[in-house]
Amino acid sequence: MNSLTKFFANSFSKQQKLGKYSFSFVKPPRNTSFKKLQESDINYFRSFLDSHSILTDKESITPFNQDWNKIFHGETQLVLQPKTTEQLAKIMKYCNEQKIAVVPQGGNTGLVGGSVPVHDEIVVSLNKMNKVLSFDQNTQVVTVEAGCILEALNDYLKPFNCEVPVDLAAKGSCQIGGNIATHAGGIRLIKYGPLKAHVLGLEIVTPTGQILDLTNTMRKDNTGFDLKQLFIGSEGTLGIITKANVAAFKQDKLNNLILVQCKDFNQALQVRNEAKSFLGKDISALEYLDGITLDIVLNNSRGKTYNPFTNMQDNDKKAYILIEISCNYNIEEVVERLFNRLEELGIYEDMVSSQSEEQYKMLWHLRDGVAEAVVHIGSNVAYDISCDPKYFGEITNIMRERCKQIAETTSCGHIGDGNLHLMFAAHNEECVKKMEEEHEKFLYDWVKSVGGSISAEHGIGLQKRPYLWEHKNQVALDYMKKLKEVFDPNHILNPYKIV
Repeated sequence: MNSLTKFFANSFSKQQKLGKYSFSFVKPPRNTSFKKLQESDINYFRSFLDSHSILTDKESITPFNQDWNKIFHGETQLVLQPKTTEQLAKIMKYCNEQKIAVVPQGGNTGLVGGSVPVHDEIVVSLNKMNKVLSFDQNTQVVTVEAGCILEALNDYLKPFNCEVPVDLAAKGSCQIGGNIATHAGGIRLIKYGPLKAHVLGLEIVTPTGQILDLTNTMRKDNTGFDLKQLFIGSEGTLGIITKANVAAFKQDKLNNLILVQCKDFNQALQVRNEAKSFLGKDISALEYLDGITLDIVLNNSRGKTYNPFTNMQDNDKKAYILIEISCNYNIEEVVERLFNRLEELGIYEDMVSSQSEEQYKMLWHLRDGVAEAVVHIGSNVAYDISCDPKYFGEITNIMRERCKQIAETTSCGHIGDGNLHLMFAAHNEECVKKMEEEHEKFLYDWVKSVGGSISAEHGIGLQKRPYLWEHKNQVALDYMKKLKEVFDPNHILNPYKIV
């Protein structure tokens, strides 16, 4: 452990809450160079923002001061909700001149503390910049304000039989600007590829208050440095995204969901590889969970799903693969051919496919309901990693054995692209502490040893910042810090996060 990691590891100042028990995530000391908010500052914002765009009472600002899981808690006294890019630019110019720290916030559905204040930073919410501005049916490019809810954006595109290439469990509250800023993954990555490949243009307000117009609706634009890519995945530390041009895709007319029961993980890996090879572009999702995780979901689903299989003997050794097929031709034939192929290879124990919309939703809940089930039996200590899918079973068994006295271990994820979610239902507060102190670093060191990533899709934020310095090349880190200096010389934008 290097000196910086030791500093952060020893600088916990407050216990944060999740579920029944407390977490002691890093809370760095406040940067004393930042100005304390004064009434004169609020009066300045009142000069160009209406009263509904300025929140100061405790009840109104509480939701902006804590993350979705209620792990991280800030102390902001002011939330600003600009309606235009120009208003946001005035806010940032003033805050930069006054050295007032600012946290940009979208739907606040992140899981690593990246979208909430650490101390008394002002929160700038994009909630009121939420319009779909245009959709070109010829190019299939949608232009949208950053605060638009992901589900609302796709609802807008439905009459055109189109969708944006990202689908998340939080789609009912997450915002497209936040999705881009954190480079969200989700279940559609296997079908469309990463979101950054489909963001054609951005409008950004810099920390100094400049409006950086990188908007573009052309799929091909080879005119120098592609600056917009710097802001995709930057987690709101380099600038605030205000508008985006995103390529949309025609939705397939037909879909089906298949759940495959396998005797063990190795067999599940074979099914995964065969499905990818056999179905090609007709796969729209490829998900995994192990037998123990399935049992936990079934026992805590509260009527939201059912067990489609009759043989559940030795389920602790079994693994399950969820395959969503989407296409525009005879889907029954595609499903039957896949069934026959897996039967021919003898690499499954049982298999079911959805025969109705209700069955489709209930099969999906077996995978989507894991986090909810974990919370019902303990406190969810969650880790989002990526590695070669062949390691999913190995690391699950290692962590389950290590943590068997302190937590129930669940294992699921996007096996199509190598993103594993390990979630632990900790038994009590002492067990939560043991997870952090005895097992977290082991897991991240293991990830490094197999060439994986400590964050597949959730980002770094505040939670994983101490580990970034051990898992990122020093030269790369140096350039990240230089970029921060270029765009944010006073370090006022989303401080204490990433770099």
